Amino acid sequence: LTGQSRAWIHTLDLAKLKSNKIEIEVLEITVGCDPEYFILSGRSVVNAHSYLPFQGEIGCDGTLAELRPHYGVNEWEVTRNLAKLIGRIPSSLKASQWIASMMPSQKGFRFEAHSFYAGFPAGFHVHLGLPPEILNTRSDLNRATLNHLVRCLDWYVSVPLLALEVAHERRLGKGKYGKPGDYRPSAVTLEYRTPGGFFLRTPALARGLMGMCLAVTEDLITKVRS
Repeated sequence: LTGQSRAWIHTLDLAKLKSNKIEIEVLEITVGCDPEYFILSGRSVVNAHSYLPFQGEIGCDGTLAELRPHYGVNEWEVTRNLAKLIGRIPSSLKASQWIASMMPSQKGFRFEAHSFYAGFPAGFHVHLGLPPEILNTRSDLNRATLNHLVRCLDWYVSVPLLALEVAHERRLGKGKYGKPGDYRPSAVTLEYRTPGGFFLRTPALARGLMGMCLAVTEDLITKVRS
């Protein structure tokens, strides 16, 4: 991440961020994710909440199903955790008797990864474990640092990967969801919400997405600290 391209995209002057002292004790950046996916019967979307709980490693976020693998220090570790959960999806579906009587057989269900399908947008949210000193958004400097990081993620991750996706309707809606700059900080992680659920389709796509996010984040945090 050097050269003229860095200068071109940076709307915030990194030198200004570095001139304000940020004491960071945690050196290791972690990565995690909670990708959404679709349960399908024929061409119809099955309401995931009818079969999966809201909580847990294999759960739902309303209509869509969601995987919540354990985080790791690199993308390979998280991808292996994802693979284990994907293998457990069919056995995790639990329907009450009255729901099962009104729905097609679970044996005919398919599980597919899309960024947009049948009017529903789905995301592959990447969680980046950052030093708590940066995640404290009560500080104007920390908010500027996070905004700067997300802008870098947009340009160095989302833009290069844009051509791989087959459906872009998720980014064309009226809301902010899935658009550049979509993120949500917490006391534990920065949740980058721009990537779509499409990247759950193969281990290589998931691993590449998380690895690129991790590389950009580690580079910027190192620059801020130096």
